[in-house]
Amino acid sequence: MPNKDTYEVILEVAINLFSKKGYNSVTIKEIANEAQVSEMTVFRHFNNKLNLFNKSFAEYVYIPKFKEFFENDLTYNLKDDLLKISQLYQETMENNKKIILMELKNDELITNPQSPLDTFPLKLKEKLVNYFLTMQKKGLIKQERDLEALAINFLSTNFGLFFNINCLPEMLKEVSLEDCIKDYIDSLIES
Repeated sequence: MPNKDTYEVILEVAINLFSKKGYNSVTIKEIANEAQVSEMTVFRHFNNKLNLFNKSFAEYVYIPKFKEFFENDLTYNLKDDLLKISQLYQETMENNKKIILMELKNDELITNPQSPLDTFPLKLKEKLVNYFLTMQKKGLIKQERDLEALAINFLSTNFGLFFNINCLPEMLKEVSLEDCIKDYIDSLIES
């Protein structure tokens, strides 16, 4: 079992450096120096830079906020929960947009099936499907709805909004992100 303090320090340093400089510009040596550990210690904990990137991204960027929300903050009011999940998604993406956009541009990261851009949506989709199943059992989602398709559409819409804000800002010039989210959730709930 790795020394948790050293492990966490390396993760924090790595995510900060990746965010500032980009994946390709950061070296294990630089991470080790900043974390005040040897390069061997970094390799012992993470094996390679890609694994370190994936773990730091997953642990510090995506997973904790959503895990906390799904475990403790669901109200089981469909509209309120979906609004909160969308807001949390957009906040998480916005707070980490530099590293997310960097990942989208890096072939080594984007083509890796263990990439956080792959693993995070899959984990969130699973949580959404389970949530939708609970809501379906409560009679708040029609029985004939495909819950997996519903989760995929929800995630795709949220990612599309993030992408448009950051890559096609003219698209949202006339309407706010909040209005887009509310309108989408209203239409989702009505159907």
